[in-house]
Amino acid sequence: MKLRFVMIVVYSGVVAAGCASEGVDGTHPIPLPSTSRAASESVDADAFYLGYGKHAFRLDGVAAGCWFNPNTDTSPHMFCLVDLPATNPPITDQDTGIVAPANSVIIDALTVREAVNVAEGSLVGPVLFDGSTLTVDSLSCTALSSLSMSCTGPGGRFTYDGKARTVTIVDTTSSTAGAQPTS
Repeated sequence: MKLRFVMIVVYSGVVAAGCASEGVDGTHPIPLPSTSRAASESVDADAFYLGYGKHAFRLDGVAAGCWFNPNTDTSPHMFCLVDLPATNPPITDQDTGIVAPANSVIIDALTVREAVNVAEGSLVGPVLFDGSTLTVDSLSCTALSSLSMSCTGPGGRFTYDGKARTVTIVDTTSSTAGAQPTS
């Protein structure tokens, strides 16, 4: 069964670590085309555009995808939902203080980190097919397969393996940068 991502809009709060969705009706997801692409091909960012300066995609074989916010007042950032085991040790979300197992990854200007999706929403967007890369300004993701992706931004990069349900983070802004695998 394929899961479709649905954008949840919170008008009076913060969505996905500061990603506002002003003016989008959360009860009627924006229909976007899902177009097949050849392997190792950059895709047209316009096909993944949601409006309000935001782009999104989802993987074809797992409940994972990303929301790009390149045009923010503070800095470009990316919010990615990933399917990690709920039995993983809890983390303390940097933005909210909520203690729970991570279910997302954020890349911003300063760092890349696991997070807790406090909006409990998911994303709408076309499928980013195997070998395809979506780049919007300084943010980029490549679908390594229908289950896995690798994403980069100003604060670092991560790889998500949907089959193993793990994330490997490389924080390129830290003086002690190195891989930080989680399961």
